[in-house]
Amino acid sequence: MSYIKTFAVSLFILLPFAANAATNVTLYAASAVVLPGSSTVLNWTSTNTTLCTGDGFVASQTSGSVQITPSVTTQYALNCGGVVVRTTVTVVSTSSPRLTSTATTTNTFTNALTVGIGKQYAKPSLALAAARDGATILIDAGSYVDDFSVISAN
Repeated sequence: MSYIKTFAVSLFILLPFAANAATNVTLYAASAVVLPGSSTVLNWTSTNTTLCTGDGFVASQTSGSVQITPSVTTQYALNCGGVVVRTTVTVVSTSSPRLTSTATTTNTFTNALTVGIGKQYAKPSLALAAARDGATILIDAGSYVDDFSVISAN
């Protein structure tokens, strides 16, 4: 008498598991302060996401840029995969007060020195060094690490 035995074998293959990478999102304006009627550019980037939507502007890709011309101070938002970031562009009037050494100086930004990413000066101290009496310096919002100046003139 012969017996036939059948065995069932299960094979499990363990593959390394990669945890979901974090979604990183940035949104910034090339100039955080503009004059009425002036434009600036919103820039954004994201990683580990496939869809981004803009609030206050159209974001059709996960990174890009778009020119905006706000008429009033406006907050913009970007949502990429549930991660939301915001930036504000401030519209200042040409008659906004500024620091001056005399009361007779006109309040215009025609020849203002600008500070920020892609501007005339990368750091406020560099703009202060170049400034002359009555100068206006427009500084974009941001971090200017280890940058300081002493003002000893008008």
